Amino acid sequence: MKRLAALLLCLALTVDRTGAAEPLVIATDGYRPVAWLENGQPAGALCEALAEAGRRAGIPVEFRFLPWARSMQETRMGRIDAIFPVFRTSKRETYLAFPEEVLLDERMAWFVKVDSTIAFDGDLAKLTGRRIGIINQSSYGPRLDTALRDGTLPAPQTVTDTTGGVRILLAGRVDLVPGFDQGIWAEARGLGLDTRIRELTPAVEDVPAFLAFTRARDMGAESQAIDAALRAMKEDGTYQKILARYFVTKTQ
Repeated sequence: MKRLAALLLCLALTVDRTGAAEPLVIATDGYRPVAWLENGQPAGALCEALAEAGRRAGIPVEFRFLPWARSMQETRMGRIDAIFPVFRTSKRETYLAFPEEVLLDERMAWFVKVDSTIAFDGDLAKLTGRRIGIINQSSYGPRLDTALRDGTLPAPQTVTDTTGGVRILLAGRVDLVPGFDQGIWAEARGLGLDTRIRELTPAVEDVPAFLAFTRARDMGAESQAIDAALRAMKEDGTYQKILARYFVTKTQ
C-alpha cells in the first residue's frame, strides 16, 4: 500500500535538467525490473536506458510514476509528454505517436498459483470460464486483447498495477493473470511471493513495447532525437548491457 500511495502522489523525479529549459516528462506505472522508485530516485532498466538516451540527445528527462490508467490519460491529454512501455494498438495510435525504435520486446505469459492445475497449450479458447485479472486499460498484445474483446475470454477483474495482479492471484480472487514475464517475476520476488506462483508455457506471444508520445501537440523533434539515441545505444551495445543488469533468468 505504501508503494501505491507513492505512485498516487505523482512524484516527479528529474534525471537531468542541464542543457534545456523544459524536461521531457515521461509517465510510467512503475514495476520491476523496468521502472521503480528506489530511495526516492527512479531506477530500473528502462529508466536507465531512457535517461541515457536523453543525455545523448541533449534532452533532460523527468519520470512521473502514476497508475497505468492515469499515465495514459495524462499523456493523451498532453499534460505529460510521453508514456512507456506501451504497446501499439489502432486505438492508441489516434492519440499517441509511436516511433520506429522498439523500446523493449515483452514476452506475455499466463501466471497461476503454484499449486494450480490449470494448463495452457496455446489455445486461449480453452481458458473460457476461468477468472482473469488484468491491469486497468492495459494492452496484452493482439491475441489476448482480441480474446478479451470478442468474449473468447471472460470479462476480467481489473487492478491498478502489476503488484495488484500478483496479490489478487494469490488471494484466490482470480485464477490467472497475464503479464510481461520478467515483470511478473520481479514484482513477485520483491514481495517475497515468487515461490507461490508459476508461469504457464507456452507464452502467449512476444509484443514490442515503445516510448510513445502525446499527439496533443507536436513532439516530433523530441521523438526523433530519442529514437536516434536509442538506435545508437543498440548499435554500440550500451542498451543490451543496461538490460542485462536488470533482467534475470526465471526460476520456478
